[in-house]
Amino acid sequence: MKLLFLILLLPVVLLSCKKEENPPSPKLTYNLLKVGSAWFYKRQVILREYLSETSNIVIFSDSSNTDIAVSVEKDTLFNDTLKVKVVSIKETSDYDPITQYNYTTIQYKSIDSIGIKTIAYLNPTRSDISTKQSKFIASKHGILVNELMCMDLQSDEKIIILPKPILDLKFPIEENSSWIAQFPVETNPLQINKKVIGVEKLKGAFFNPCFKISWEYLNDPDFDGASVIEWISLYGPMKRQEIYKNVKLVNVYGDPVDGIFQIEVNWTIDSMYAPFSIY
Repeated sequence: MKLLFLILLLPVVLLSCKKEENPPSPKLTYNLLKVGSAWFYKRQVILREYLSETSNIVIFSDSSNTDIAVSVEKDTLFNDTLKVKVVSIKETSDYDPITQYNYTTIQYKSIDSIGIKTIAYLNPTRSDISTKQSKFIASKHGILVNELMCMDLQSDEKIIILPKPILDLKFPIEENSSWIAQFPVETNPLQINKKVIGVEKLKGAFFNPCFKISWEYLNDPDFDGASVIEWISLYGPMKRQEIYKNVKLVNVYGDPVDGIFQIEVNWTIDSMYAPFSIY
């Protein structure tokens, strides 16, 4: 299963939530993704193996934890014409000095009255990789963290321009609003629809209330059964949960691993520097 995690400034872990009767009134400001803003997240990836496709019995599980720092680096011109924000996403593995690694992805985002769009990205580049590379998330099957997440960590300085921009957020953000975030193209049939399905308060979140946004995956069997929910406040993403069912895994030698697997990814915001509304 190939998953390309174009991180939108996402967030997340299961926190208790309370329905908010009066949703906030988001408004577009000129402070959107202001240079110097930063969001810091804790991310946990949980791998579970089930007894069978119809069983809820977990026969094996393992997890991996990483820190993610998302920062707005600068304003620039893309192709000398389009004003964009340069956003870096740096992921660092757990603190074991033997297995520690980190890599950085760059995204180029434009903002207008329609919303926030990702128009291009720079492949992850890695540094400080130990001789053992990365920690085995599932030692039973010999699955590497990075192979599990299907990230291409080869150094590549080429900027990849998306055939069609991804509409991360559509303005205005309000309850029941919906939009097509990713359109299918010739090289990728996947379509992603997003919808605001509620407004909730998160226990421990920096800023409340939050818009609860669901993702719907279409046209790609690799994403059958996938579920993504994110919670976004007026100051950015606070939380996100991703669940991918019937995941196909390979071991370090590239051989398929037999079993029924599910991957759960939880993001939670740890701290931030964004003293203004981003919507």
